[in-house]
Amino acid sequence: LSNGGKEFCADLTGEMKVFSQTCQIFRGGPPNMKYTLILLANRRRLWDNGANGTPYFNENEVQMIMEQVKVLFLGNSHTFFNDMPSIFQMLCEESGTARADVVMQAHPGVHLQWHLSQQWELRYGLVQGGFDYLVFQQAAHPCPPLEETLPDARQLIGMARDAGVTPIATVTWAEKRFPENQQKMYDIFDAVQAETGVICSPAGQV
Repeated sequence: LSNGGKEFCADLTGEMKVFSQTCQIFRGGPPNMKYTLILLANRRRLWDNGANGTPYFNENEVQMIMEQVKVLFLGNSHTFFNDMPSIFQMLCEESGTARADVVMQAHPGVHLQWHLSQQWELRYGLVQGGFDYLVFQQAAHPCPPLEETLPDARQLIGMARDAGVTPIATVTWAEKRFPENQQKMYDIFDAVQAETGVICSPAGQV
């Protein structure tokens, strides 16, 4: 930010709590800078003077300019069993973060390799679906070794980026009876992230 921008932001003080709450699509993820800039650009319209000149937040105006995001969820039962896309959609809307449009491509027990073989489904979705994000997860019981996961993730991430879609890898959880596999999964996705720079969401970290 320029010095003027810093002074402008400094004037917000307590109101900055609103920004910190609304500039996240994924908990712990990167700031949604587009939404931040929308809020900054519309500050005069969003903040009205109430009694005695006290500013108050016009939530109706925020709803009008809330960002619309479209997310493709790709995986297996870790994605569809509890209908994770719908839960994500609900959390986004209830928190006032975004209006989320979700689509799911998930099949029982499949690896990323299987999804990559379904070119008519996956590629068409990425190219024609108008998605902002691809949230994908690898098989986890057990997680395929690095020798399989890395090239498959590399190809999938490349396909998403070529289509203008931001990929996010969900790192799920190991079988309860094999807790030692959890660290192996972390190590695999640390390597994927190191090579590709993909955002990782450690859903299995509890």
